Amino acid sequence: DESLYATTAWEMTQSGDIVATTFDGELDYYNSKPPMNVWLLATSFSLFGVSLWALRLPSALAGWLAVYVLQRWTGRAFGPVVSLISSAVLA
Repeated sequence: DESLYATTAWEMTQSGDIVATTFDGELDYYNSKPPMNVWLLATSFSLFGVSLWALRLPSALAGWLAVYVLQRWTGRAFGPVVSLISSAVLA
């Protein structure tokens, strides 16, 4: 799936079309779900160039954000021990 999303995001940056997802220049009906992931990848490609690092950056940031949000929430609701354990399990 990673290569499919990378190709779709690269084509989005090349064409400038931010509405329709394409693959090999044709509308991609297989990957027609809401394009937020493709938008994030295309933005990363625009900012950092097309590379594996730029491709994986949005996913890595989303993962770390999920750990951070869980840690903050469990820290407030259940205390620091539960917060540490739950964020370590998720990470």
